Amino acid sequence: MKQLYTLLLAALTLSFAACADDEGNYDYNVVDEIKIDGLPETVSKNLGEVLEIDPQIESKYTDLKYEWYMWDRAKEDLPDNVGRIEGYEPELIGTEKKLAYEVKCPVALYTIMLKVYSQSTGYFSMASMRFDAKSEFTRGFYILKETEDGNTELDLSTAEGKPTQSNIFQITGRQPMQGKPLFLSHVASHSFINSAREREGAHTLCVTTEAGDVGFYETKSMQKVHDRSELLGSELPAGQKAYAAFTALYDNMLLTSQGVYMNYFYAMMQSTGAFYMLGKGTNGGSVFVFSDTFGRNVFFWDEQHHTVANMAGDGFSPHYGEYDNAGFSTADMKCLACGIVQTLDKGYFILEDSKGKRFLHEVSTEVDRSKPGFPVTKHLELDPNSRLAQATEYATNERTASYLYYVYQNKVYLYNLTTYQEEEAPLNLPDLPADENITYLSYQWQDYQTKDGPRDDNFTYLIVGTQQGENYHLYMYELEIGRPTKMVRKIDGKGKLKMCLYMTQAPYTFGRCKYSITN
Repeated sequence: MKQLYTLLLAALTLSFAACADDEGNYDYNVVDEIKIDGLPETVSKNLGEVLEIDPQIESKYTDLKYEWYMWDRAKEDLPDNVGRIEGYEPELIGTEKKLAYEVKCPVALYTIMLKVYSQSTGYFSMASMRFDAKSEFTRGFYILKETEDGNTELDLSTAEGKPTQSNIFQITGRQPMQGKPLFLSHVASHSFINSAREREGAHTLCVTTEAGDVGFYETKSMQKVHDRSELLGSELPAGQKAYAAFTALYDNMLLTSQGVYMNYFYAMMQSTGAFYMLGKGTNGGSVFVFSDTFGRNVFFWDEQHHTVANMAGDGFSPHYGEYDNAGFSTADMKCLACGIVQTLDKGYFILEDSKGKRFLHEVSTEVDRSKPGFPVTKHLELDPNSRLAQATEYATNERTASYLYYVYQNKVYLYNLTTYQEEEAPLNLPDLPADENITYLSYQWQDYQTKDGPRDDNFTYLIVGTQQGENYHLYMYELEIGRPTKMVRKIDGKGKLKMCLYMTQAPYTFGRCKYSITN
């Protein structure tokens, strides 16, 4: 709880008056203090629930009045130079000491402030707290899976210990998407036209399938807000395949088989949300993509032209320079995995040629304005007898260590990207049963910062997914110096596991909010 003893609300357009430069003679009375306690730091409620707060008030005044105000934190969090919404007025939601507020507001993060004042003296005190107004879809791990009949569905795990919500498409009145699942990604602060024909913004999930289906679902209600019919401002042409979508710096990007399309995120520029600007010099794509430390540059595998490509995250051309293969041809190769290691400023692609040989393809991701471009720094043919060359799953440690994780014979190993050596012993993964088949490996993180510090749902996990008959399991591990220490979350569900990602309801602000593009 934050105690506030200044006229803070004047800056928030509540218009509390103050007097200045008045030289009159007055008699002054000593005022007694008003102390407010009992407000939690933060509280969450779903739409339709009642938020109840009963504060403790200490004061000698007998004529106290109470005013509870609420405002959207996104309106106060935005940088001054981007997207600030002028004239936004906080809402008065209660005038009794005990607040009983039925949650009917839009899904968002709010500040709630209590003002307690004496009618006779005008003396007041204030205290504030954070309030998360949620729906059942706004926050948690979404799991992309294949159904028994070979189509695409989603599950959702909202909290440790709570049952997984199965078949989200079906429980929201839809059929599974056609075709086997291809990729699951998300766009932060994505524009769309709502049912009232007004522009609105929300985080959206992007689901693509091998059959070419694509859908964007806002995570307030899981309403579908974009599909092939208007994805580029017009219909996505027949034969053009959508792979993934994400936010990098202040651009929302869509990777397709004919290039990268972009628009700005909602808080910066409200629009229909269609991806209408084609990135200069791009003419292919795939699901293999990552961004650099700050989201300034995005690197991806161009499946159609068998090469690495890149695009700036703060514009519509590769203005920091272009990928340079340094003479290492990848013309007949396909990509098996990719990822970045921020501690080395290097990106890595696991490639396989037409003869089955595998290569570790290393690319500099460092921005050097004196020498624009991103050259290949190593193209290493892997020993075909090595574990790394025979691995079935890969993931890079993006943030804290120079490691490549991989799965070989149902165990997870480390490859050191500084020494280019395999570690002999497999990693110790507590609570992972030996009789479950590892089919998924991912390094995921979220780093959302607010004015008050980091979000409480930030995380960095190594995620191991297994399949056991028709059931899947996800094991999430905290890391120390890049190595798993303890399993902190387990998710169980039914279906054939493809992948997972985390969705937050926190507003996106470029420069302060970053998240992993699922690898």
